[in-house]
Amino acid sequence: MIEFYPSKLEGSPLERHRTDQVMTIEGWLFQNVPGYTPRQSPPISVELNGVFINPERWAKTEFLPQDTVRIYPEPKGTGLEVAVWAVVAAVVAVGVVMMTQRPLSTPRNRGRSGQNLNLAKTTGNQVKVGDVIREVAGRTRIFPDYLVPPRHYFVNETEQWVELLLCVGVGEFEINATDVKFSDTTLASLGSTARYKVYGPGESLADESARLWWHNSTEVGATNTGSGGLTLTNTTQVAQQFSGNALLAADLVLSVPEGAGWFPFGWDSGMIARVELTYPYTFTAPVDGSATIVSGPHLPMLQAFVGMRIEIAGANAGNYIVASYEPEVPGTPAVPGNASMVTGSAAPARFNFDVVSLSFTVSRGVSSFPVSLNTNVANLAGLVSAVSASLSGTGLVASASSGRLRIAEQAAPFTGSPLSVTGSVTDILGSIPAFVTGVKTETATDGQYARMTMAYDGGAPAVGLQPGSLLATIGYRGLRYRITEVSDDSVEDDGNTPADESHGPSAITVVRLTDTGAVDDDWLGFDAMQTSDVSVVLDSSTTEGDWAGSFAVCPENEVVRRVELDFFFPAGLIAYSKKGRQVEVTVKVEAQYRDINTAGEWTSVFWTFKAARRDQIAFTRAINFPTYMRGEIRVRRIGEESSDSNQQDRVQWYGLRARIDKAPLRYEGVTTIAVYACGGTKLSAQSESQVSLIATRKLPVLVNGAWSEPTATRDIAPWASYVSKSVGATDDDVDIEEFVRYGAIWHSRGDYFDFSVEEAGTVKEALNDALKAGFAEFTLERGRITPVRDEPRSQIKNMYTPQNMTGPLKRSFTLPAPDDFDGVSIKFRDQRTWAEETVKCRLPGDAFQTVKEITLDGVTDRDRAWRYGMRQRRAQVYQNKSYSWGTELSALNSGYLNYDAVADDIPGYAQSSIMTDFSVGEGPVVIESSEAFTWSEGQTHVLAVRRPDGSISGPWAAYRIDDYRIAIQSIDFVPDLSQQIAPPHLLFGTSTRWCYPVLVTSIEPGDYSAEMEAINYDVRVYADDDNFAPEDA
Repeated sequence: MIEFYPSKLEGSPLERHRTDQVMTIEGWLFQNVPGYTPRQSPPISVELNGVFINPERWAKTEFLPQDTVRIYPEPKGTGLEVAVWAVVAAVVAVGVVMMTQRPLSTPRNRGRSGQNLNLAKTTGNQVKVGDVIREVAGRTRIFPDYLVPPRHYFVNETEQWVELLLCVGVGEFEINATDVKFSDTTLASLGSTARYKVYGPGESLADESARLWWHNSTEVGATNTGSGGLTLTNTTQVAQQFSGNALLAADLVLSVPEGAGWFPFGWDSGMIARVELTYPYTFTAPVDGSATIVSGPHLPMLQAFVGMRIEIAGANAGNYIVASYEPEVPGTPAVPGNASMVTGSAAPARFNFDVVSLSFTVSRGVSSFPVSLNTNVANLAGLVSAVSASLSGTGLVASASSGRLRIAEQAAPFTGSPLSVTGSVTDILGSIPAFVTGVKTETATDGQYARMTMAYDGGAPAVGLQPGSLLATIGYRGLRYRITEVSDDSVEDDGNTPADESHGPSAITVVRLTDTGAVDDDWLGFDAMQTSDVSVVLDSSTTEGDWAGSFAVCPENEVVRRVELDFFFPAGLIAYSKKGRQVEVTVKVEAQYRDINTAGEWTSVFWTFKAARRDQIAFTRAINFPTYMRGEIRVRRIGEESSDSNQQDRVQWYGLRARIDKAPLRYEGVTTIAVYACGGTKLSAQSESQVSLIATRKLPVLVNGAWSEPTATRDIAPWASYVSKSVGATDDDVDIEEFVRYGAIWHSRGDYFDFSVEEAGTVKEALNDALKAGFAEFTLERGRITPVRDEPRSQIKNMYTPQNMTGPLKRSFTLPAPDDFDGVSIKFRDQRTWAEETVKCRLPGDAFQTVKEITLDGVTDRDRAWRYGMRQRRAQVYQNKSYSWGTELSALNSGYLNYDAVADDIPGYAQSSIMTDFSVGEGPVVIESSEAFTWSEGQTHVLAVRRPDGSISGPWAAYRIDDYRIAIQSIDFVPDLSQQIAPPHLLFGTSTRWCYPVLVTSIEPGDYSAEMEAINYDVRVYADDDNFAPEDA
């Protein structure tokens, strides 16, 4: 819900707009506000569930349809911005999807008014599926995130409780009882109407009821018409039976021929009907007294199998079990066939066999027949006669074919078996006789219809049934079919004529249901038939109309056993007699449930509500399923809602939730909190209450050089160590000494880091955010994580002069300009109110017109936020010089923000040279320079000496001996003039201009050189580090 307010003063929103999807704040603005562009200082401010959202986070901050987004105008211009936004708010409108936590509306036009039912409602806590888990540093205010959906339920007719299980964040926390709140009210002050319990990481929640996962059905609840729930109307009747004159069945469609009527008005997809569509079947009683055989051309439509539980309507009606099933066997036509044969490849070579006889064998299949020729047959005709005589009675016969000998099957029926010849037959059949396999003679056979036998439920065979060709309907028990689609030609009576002209669809599409209620996906449909002998009747599951639902109680692939339903009476439940006496009223409600996957019979549960109350009341009722299932539930009112103005008995289905028994028993690595709160006079839904707490993170701290057990701490160093180790770093990877040194400074100053990390980021960002609270930054020094604090310095570290520069020193100076910042504004979260506050940081004379706005995360103290802002403001004014130069490898002696000395060879400033000699005696140290030094009359002069490691010795007060020799009181190292290493460098000048003091900001190493950059060091930058913010800041 997006709400637009005319100002931040008390009052109602000008407009409310809805969204039905998850969106970012900036995404909604782009989509709905013409000409919107992001600005650094926009003319509006935005709150999400009571939490101010910085404009730079609008692009990343998402809100849900049930969240509350409030938009306020900011007086940052002429006032036109406010007008434009008001117009936009008036024209934008989108849909909304409501959750079960909702305010309930009160009916209007009632003679008496009662109290609104106060509901337990929480805002500000978020569902963060797939997001990072909160990491907390120090002490801060937290709106814990939902781990499971909230459970709202009524313990009596006016009291609703909410159970919440929330994730505080990663790790352990110290949480005080007075710091756990609903909005600004501590739970402790609510007495027995609220309580909480904190669970540490991995602690068992087995006995915690708030840990249970209750899935809230979004289909049940507030409607876009403003009602608190689905209003249950009175029971009405839908025409139960098809009354047309004929029906045409084909596949999955049942249609009414033109002029034969219509299906009843109100029939729709999802309804279940009993369909009795008769087909002819043959019932045969075997002579041996065994089970009756059912057969016929339509039996395959049943798709029967052994064990199938069926019902027969019509002839031989009853319930049976398929005992046997034989599929249809089609008939075959007669095949005359033809003969197998062998034919010679050449004419016979001889006919006289009386001297040299000839014997061979003719085989057909497994039968062999010998043939002997031992006479002079004279010619081919004699040969044919002699061979046929030998094959007499075998079914084979010889013949002449084109002057060649042929042996073949004599006549039908032919065997279809090949012939073969063994022996020396070349003289009579040639060298390559031709063999032909004939076709077997087949007689025609009659086909057989599909057949089945049946048994009774007790197992006995179904005998004694009426025999003959009879009309019957055979299908799964119940003969139930679910309507999946209806034609769109229904007509509703318009009331213009006395006759009722309404009618239902002309065709319906169905799927078959098994005896268990499951959809038979393999069923192919009805055999084509048009008949007037048909009965289509809605079964008991869809006899009544005006159900609210049915609705699935849980998502797909989930099963539950317990569900809860909420019923709400928005105007109370009461009647008034003629004398104004309050009279008790009774309302009865019916709920039905079943397994959505099997679509079996509905199971009814009835509740009766009695009351004589004019206030809003509500009730929670539970159903326990007999087994785990994905149930569907529908609800209706029994009896009509009263139209009498003296009786209020409207009932709405307000909530539906199911318990999914998969919630974890513990949450490793995170702290959780279970919260229970009651609506009523102490906690109102309209109070925009939010569950929040102030917690201090427990982390290991360094004690005598060793890490302790986790303890509550706000210090910066323990958090920095935790962040580093979270990505695998060890103590060897961290500059512990520097953290210890700075940690003591931060702790003594009260510089803490109190912040809740809600979004993914880099380790560098996390460390810099924390170190910023202590005026420090993250660096990697020699591969170790090292903090560098910008603070007042007294000792210069390294020295860079023309003696070790590879080129001239480059200096630049930023001159004042009209568009320069003249103030700094720091936004921070104030630990006193946990609201985002702004503190102004300005120097004397600042007009505060061009202001740099900075958001300072983790600093919750106004004075310290002001100190940080004053540091930034002073840097704007006093750090306006920059330097750059090149060196060889000596640059590597320095680090980020090193306090170093640089010099050039410009006359009037410092002079540099090389030490050529020195002497140490009982008096001053005498140093000889490679260059002559120029002395200024009446000035104090100093000399700095560069040690071999690049650091500075001095500056020392210098006294002139001559142009090349200088005396200083002492020196803290022994210069090496052996020429084995570079000799010491000298830097000479007056005490006020002997060098440029700088802070190194960049070192870019090359192969054998490096480029360096720096800004000027000015002690005035740190002047407000220990001061306190003025009252008017």
